[in-house]
Amino acid sequence: MEEEKLDTDILGLDLKYDLRKGVISLDMRSYLTKLEEEYKNVIGDYGKIGKVPHVTSYKIHPKEQVFEIDKTEYKRKVKYLQELIGKLNYVRSRGRLDIEFAVRKSCQLVLYPHPKVIEATEKITRYLFGTKTLGMTFKRDVNKALNITVVSDASWNTEFDLKSRAGAAIWLENNFFYGFSKKSTIVCDSSAESELDALNMAEKIALFLKFKLEKICPNKKRKITLITDSAPALGWLKQDYYKPHTKFIGLRVERLKERVDDPKPIISNTPP
Repeated sequence: MEEEKLDTDILGLDLKYDLRKGVISLDMRSYLTKLEEEYKNVIGDYGKIGKVPHVTSYKIHPKEQVFEIDKTEYKRKVKYLQELIGKLNYVRSRGRLDIEFAVRKSCQLVLYPHPKVIEATEKITRYLFGTKTLGMTFKRDVNKALNITVVSDASWNTEFDLKSRAGAAIWLENNFFYGFSKKSTIVCDSSAESELDALNMAEKIALFLKFKLEKICPNKKRKITLITDSAPALGWLKQDYYKPHTKFIGLRVERLKERVDDPKPIISNTPP
């Protein structure tokens, strides 16, 4: 450790901080190196490293794709999946947004040890072993207002239980803050409803960040910019009165309309 510099390992998270330049770099090289030693069998004799964390198709339905397995083997494989997915989930939660979608899909099927589920989970692991040096860099900028930008998207009716998949990325000025890819808690009746649900989830996180920042610096007001590519969703927010198909999405629409009283924070296209 040099003066004004820090290079350390905190709970598997490698932290490099340069006070003079105002730069923080985070990655999980140390943790993934230890994980690679523990799961050598995942790589196999050929040293196979994945280039992407995703499989070709995630069309796995636990209630329809039945396979035979005895009770002892079932318990062993479920335990294996629980341990491996738990470790992958820890890596995901430490800034590896590139595996967010894949890990979340595996988490849904942790009690269904189908060979396809095990292969999909091990593929994420192989991918991480080949990308140990990937991380995030945060740069200090005291001259900017540090406004918040939210980009959300959704895929309607793509889950096996007819629910939608919502995702978002949130930035604090030019620094990435948080991202997620998760299954909706309700069944949406259209793609526009699923887009509004995703926007609602992301905006709540942005509001929490705004509240914390303004509590630390009460003299600086933060602006939240919400970005979606769904024109119908924007149209619903601009209507004086909207009659939803379900009360759940209706509550989300009305809450968003209360928060977004100015049409300017809503942008229909992702900026370049």
